[in-house]
Amino acid sequence: MTTTTSTKEPKVKALFEGRCKHYFIGRLEKILILQTKFHNYSFRNIMLIRMQRPTANRVASYGLWKNLGRQVVKGAQSIKIIAPHMVKLKDKETGEEKEVLSFHQASIFDIADTEGEELPRLNYDELAGDTKKLREFYELALSISPVPVKEKTIKDGSEGYYHTVEDYIAIKRGIGVHKKCKTLIHEIVHATLHRRDNNNELYIEINTKNALQPLQGVL
Repeated sequence: MTTTTSTKEPKVKALFEGRCKHYFIGRLEKILILQTKFHNYSFRNIMLIRMQRPTANRVASYGLWKNLGRQVVKGAQSIKIIAPHMVKLKDKETGEEKEVLSFHQASIFDIADTEGEELPRLNYDELAGDTKKLREFYELALSISPVPVKEKTIKDGSEGYYHTVEDYIAIKRGIGVHKKCKTLIHEIVHATLHRRDNNNELYIEINTKNALQPLQGVL
């Protein structure tokens, strides 16, 4: 079942209800709500985007960029994807009309081809080192994790993982708070996508990176 923007946004708001005591948390709420406005593209469309614009950072339709206060610059080259739509067809024998799924070419644009209002973001300095805000961020992330989080001894060089069989997130014992935050958020997205019964590892990894794009350069 596809989760629409209208059903996702209240859930994100609910997660942060009563927790926005600091401006840092308030901005994080805005970032996550912003993310619900962007489309989760199919694997085929992700491949089309990467083939046409390997450096694409964040993509959206002309209309969505406009709604977000940004304008596509004149002369920008669009990225072509395949979008679904329903069409009505009449049965030649019975005369009955029925709706069938069809596809059409659609255009989207990378954020680099737009200008206007800055999108909500966090400042790197606020998450550097081991600060009170950073520890609060980690506790908040723990509270919204869909699965249990355990600190474990990990010897394979990674800083964490999501255990798909036992359904928990492991964070490497002994790493700094900054790395804990970065790893936990990454694995929370992994866990969320896995729990949608989608076992395509490449699809999950690509969409994990897409979902974390608002925190690029921050965590």
